[in-house]
Amino acid sequence: MSVYWSFYLLTWIAAAAVFAWRARRHRVAIAATFDGVLYVLPAVVVGGHLTSAVLGLGEIEDWRAFFFTVDGWTAGHVSFGALAGAVGALWLASRLHDLPGPTLVDLAMPGLFVASAVMRMGCFFTGCCFGAPTTVPWGVRFHLNHPFDPWTPPSHPTQLYEVGASLLVLAALPWLLRRLSAEPGDGTTSLLCAQIFFLERFVIEFFRVGGTTVAIYHGLSAPHFVTLSGFLVCSALLAWRSRRRPAAATSDLGASKLPDLARTAGRR
Repeated sequence: MSVYWSFYLLTWIAAAAVFAWRARRHRVAIAATFDGVLYVLPAVVVGGHLTSAVLGLGEIEDWRAFFFTVDGWTAGHVSFGALAGAVGALWLASRLHDLPGPTLVDLAMPGLFVASAVMRMGCFFTGCCFGAPTTVPWGVRFHLNHPFDPWTPPSHPTQLYEVGASLLVLAALPWLLRRLSAEPGDGTTSLLCAQIFFLERFVIEFFRVGGTTVAIYHGLSAPHFVTLSGFLVCSALLAWRSRRRPAAATSDLGASKLPDLARTAGRR
């Protein structure tokens, strides 16, 4: 197994551990937790690969190899595509166990930043997803599979930038969730984590343009537009939820109802 795929598996294990711990704290049935963990692994691989196909239109020379060979699937994995796949899988698992759709997504989303930190370390050691050439003292030369120019010039180690950003967010997240009175099942945790993740990627993308991404419009790359769109959508949904929250304070999506729903799901 390659270094990249070893870290991919380690990423899944780390995120699954955070999800299982949070699910146990909120007394979610083991069957629902297990299904959530099981569904996510293929979903993130497929989601990340399909998104890379969309963003790589015009750059992929052999589509059959890209989709129907093992080598094709070892390249081209976009993090926000993997995120979309994970959200879809967890939503499905929630509904199959008669839980409100956002429940398992809310429980799993803080693990996104653990996964991001672990996966980007894998990217750093593999030598992918690096940034533009730079003169900063911490610039890193990455090895390339090129016979005539096997090393990059000193470049921004954007993988490590994302590791640091993800760990800082992870440390601040409990305080942010308390401030928003977020509870599993109301969608607030999912929206907040996605909003921060998109913002994080949007900022770091400025250091990647000229390295492993290409500017397509006024210095902005395709991931810039995707992450900015995601950030704005999440911000709008969070604002909408905050306005309707007082009216929903007595609804049946509160934390007091979650254990009952989880026990019901466990009896299926």
